[in-house]
Amino acid sequence: MDKKAWYRSKTLWINLVAGVALVAQSRFGFVIDAEVQGGILTVINLVLRLITKEPVGLKDEQAPSPFPGIDAGPQAGRPGLRD
Repeated sequence: MDKKAWYRSKTLWINLVAGVALVAQSRFGFVIDAEVQGGILTVINLVLRLITKEPVGLKDEQAPSPFPGIDAGPQAGRPGLRD
């Protein structure tokens, strides 16, 4: 199965923003109740989990071709040999 790079993960970015917001609220005094924060983050993560289609890896990876040496090439649907 294809993997996308970690920096393309919506879930990672949402959780990073939540972490920054946690630090910011303690620094600036605008505090949201912990239960509310947890509930909001849980709902967002569940929605993101429902729309997630591919796993995350360290870099963009594609599954190996079942036919090594053959590539779709520039014209979709017309396989060509790799150089």
